[in-house]
Amino acid sequence: MKTDQLMQVSFPQGTLEIFHKTAMGNLTDLFRLGNQQRDKDDKAPLNTTLFLKFKGNHKGLPLHNVY
Repeated sequence: MKTDQLMQVSFPQGTLEIFHKTAMGNLTDLFRLGNQQRDKDDKAPLNTTLFLKFKGNHKGLPLHNVY
């Protein structure tokens, strides 16, 4: 298939939409679902802004339009 298709990936906390070829999705939605699980596990939530400030965290992340 040549066209990048939008897939819905289900997790216990909800669903993420991710393109199947580029594996691109919404990082905010990913953190929202992850933080819901962290809350259930009595862990502190992760902050997207702080995560993106650390250069080592960008490895493997194709970041586009991050301001």
